[in-house]
Amino acid sequence: MRKGILCLLMLCILFTLGAQGTKDQKTDQVTLRFMWWGGDARHKATLQVIDQYMSIHPNVKIEAEYGGYDGYFEKLTAQLAGGTAADIMQFDASMTVDLLRIGDVFVDLKKVKNLDVSDFDSQFLENYSIYNNALVGLPTGINAGNLMINSAVTDKAGIVLPQKYTWDGLIEDAKKLHAYDANKYFINYDITTLGKEFIFSTLAQLTGKEILSADKKLAFSRDDLYKVFSLIDAMYKNHVLEPAAISAPFEAKINTNPKWANHDFAGTFGVTSLITGSYYDWKDTAVVMPWPEFPNAKENGIMLRPAQLIGIASSSKHAEVAADFLNYFFNNKEAALALKDVRSIPATNMARDVCQQANLLDPVNVKTVNMALEIGTKNQNLSVPNELVQILKDATGKIAYGQGTVAQITDTTIRLLNETLARL
Repeated sequence: MRKGILCLLMLCILFTLGAQGTKDQKTDQVTLRFMWWGGDARHKATLQVIDQYMSIHPNVKIEAEYGGYDGYFEKLTAQLAGGTAADIMQFDASMTVDLLRIGDVFVDLKKVKNLDVSDFDSQFLENYSIYNNALVGLPTGINAGNLMINSAVTDKAGIVLPQKYTWDGLIEDAKKLHAYDANKYFINYDITTLGKEFIFSTLAQLTGKEILSADKKLAFSRDDLYKVFSLIDAMYKNHVLEPAAISAPFEAKINTNPKWANHDFAGTFGVTSLITGSYYDWKDTAVVMPWPEFPNAKENGIMLRPAQLIGIASSSKHAEVAADFLNYFFNNKEAALALKDVRSIPATNMARDVCQQANLLDPVNVKTVNMALEIGTKNQNLSVPNELVQILKDATGKIAYGQGTVAQITDTTIRLLNETLARL
């Protein structure tokens, strides 16, 4: 009898300890790292969402790692290669191919628990987020490009804005603006973006193609590149762009240029993921139009792509908890209201609806995205290796600083691109 009672007591104790162990597992403290880049508005909103999530899940601590874009790609590449990447990371869609060359560095988000992706446009995910049948990241927003002009500046100079510019027409109006006031330039832009998005878009106008063919050869001619480089040269020489030596301190952060704050630029080639917070203060006089085009352009070259992607590192020890956070980040209404358009127009239907109802979306961004969705280019050049991008950026810098003739720079660039493609 005693033995039976003792056995029963032992079973009760073991059952209780087992149940307690299960409870402790559910409340184990988990620390995640989340890395992103951006400006102050993006940082503040993202930190707010992190705090929201942690208040609901007190056993989860999310360490924020954030800063500017300079050096971000190199840092992320090194961390992924070394297995030290943050659990959750933001990356540009154009980085994806280069990052995947390191290995299987991302969790396939189709296979994790706790993450609902049904509110995203399935075709948008197919186009920009799925590689080798794996969902490597979710789009933070829909990013689009435009020509954004402050009509108050052009009106004072007696410039009548067209419905759409040619490149020659833009240069002529830039000359008029600079003649009216020598402190003013038409477009606020930086060499980094000129050497990447600008070249991609203008080459697409000339060729109707991405810059690389399916067999990884250059899909443009030497004459095509010469025409684009000549356009960049003409933009600097005719006061479309501020001299490179003066604009250099504001590289990759052009909204910090004092001339921008003083309305000494007529506008910029706007990218919706950047136009947030205090980026500009002239919404009432903003005019949005498509990119200028070459005569007989084969397409318009307007950017339409994810603002960024957010994924989970395959090295994460807490992928399911990270997925649960992403589920909150993308699918919770309070998170959507906090994030607004700090990563461009939201990519989920719920977030767009909630933010529009609360009047939280920049009207210029909404107009830009709607325009791009209607007429944006199909050639987004998201699979261009970073080595090629760097060659184009270097060439653009040489043009900007007058380090050689356009013909010389074109010939050197074509040679370097081909040599690099052969090596890759």
